Order: sequence, then C-alpha cells, then structure tokens
Amino acid sequence: MYQNYIFDLYGTLIDIHTNENKAKIWKNLQKKFLSYDVVYLAKDIKERYESLCAIKQKKLQNELNIDDVEIELLEVFDELFNEKNITLTKDELLNVANNFRNDSTEYIKLYPHVITLLETLKDKGKKIYLLSNAQSCFTNNEILSLGLYSYFDGIILSSNEKVKKPSVLFFNKLRDRYQIDKSKSVMIGNEKESDILGAINYNIDSIYIFSNLSPKKDMKSNIKATKEINMENMLEIVKDVIL
Repeated sequence: MYQNYIFDLYGTLIDIHTNENKAKIWKNLQKKFLSYDVVYLAKDIKERYESLCAIKQKKLQNELNIDDVEIELLEVFDELFNEKNITLTKDELLNVANNFRNDSTEYIKLYPHVITLLETLKDKGKKIYLLSNAQSCFTNNEILSLGLYSYFDGIILSSNEKVKKPSVLFFNKLRDRYQIDKSKSVMIGNEKESDILGAINYNIDSIYIFSNLSPKKDMKSNIKATKEINMENMLEIVKDVIL
C-alpha cells in the first residue's frame, strides 16, 4: 500500500527517559564549564539555560510567525560560554551537549521488534524516513549508537529546520528534500497532537502507536489516525499494511 514510511523517533522506535531536574546534572555541567575556566554556580547555569531557551523560542516564533518552532540547543550552550567571553569550537560544544545529555538520560533502548520491522520494510524495497522533533546535538549520536542510522533513506530533525511537527512546513522539508510521493506515504508515531495531527494537516495516512511515552491525553483525544495499534503489536505494521 505504501512506499514511504515516515517514522517518529522517541516513543516510537526508541524508548527513553530523561530528567533534567536532577541536581547532579547541573553540578556536572558546572565542572565542565570550569574545565574551560568558566565560573558559574550550578543553579545559575540551570536558570540561565532555561531562560535562554524561552527567549530564543519566543524570538523564533516571532521571526517565523508560527508557534511550532524548534530552537537549536547547541546555540544555547554557545551563548552560555559567550556570555563569559569564551568561544568554543563546534566539536567542543557538541562534547558539552553530549555530556549533558548522557547525565540527564536515565535509560535509552530500542523497543522490541524495531529492527525486525525496519529490516522487513527494507527487504520489501520500502523507503524509510525519520521525521523527528529532536535536537541534532543529542539525537545524531543516539541514532548511531543504537544501530538505526543505516536504515533511514532520509533524516530530518526539527532543530536543524527551526520548525517541528505538527507544522506542515516541517513535512514540506521532507517532501522537498527527498521528493516523496504523498499518496504513497504514511506517518508512524506515538503522539496524536504531533505525529498524527501533522499527518492529517499534511494530508497523508498515519499509524498511531500507543507506547509508554504516549501522552495520557491521547486516550481521550478526538484526533484519529488511519490505524491505531499498541506498541506490543508493532509488527502489525508489517502484517496488516504491507503483506
């Protein structure tokens, strides 16, 4: 039925739990700043980080005149250093961001059957794309470390594009970059107000996967996907849609 399978990432292919509120994270970040001779109190880093995120998001919303924007967190880390008159290379900033992500991640793993699903799609000559509301400074490493990178025919992350699901503009990035045929495409994700609403706005079919990371409000949502399944039945995508 479909030729192009457009996947969300977190909550759909990857099971992850992060917590940025732990004091340890900000104390470790304080030590990282000190290694570059930058003096911050841990609580001041957290407050300034959150403030910069809010400021940059509002500015980007005003610039693009839309609500569904995504800032680049690497720019936030960069500004934290710049405010102390320190300039880091991109590789150094990525190192800071990756340490921050590692400290805040309590666990990360693939959901069961993910590799089987992706390999089956590939074997059947299907195209697989990733369309994720995600930060490239975190996500690129996680895709590689979990062995997913080689399965994707195209990857689009919101932080690189400044827009995110459910905006049609984000879906247009995928269409324009990879020339996909909308009539032969399906969006697969675990959030109705992001993945499924985005697919509806873009006028393509969708498969909703109810996972442990799906918002509780999805249970009462009026947003309806073309097909809805539970995570443990993920292989139904193969059985019911492809075969």
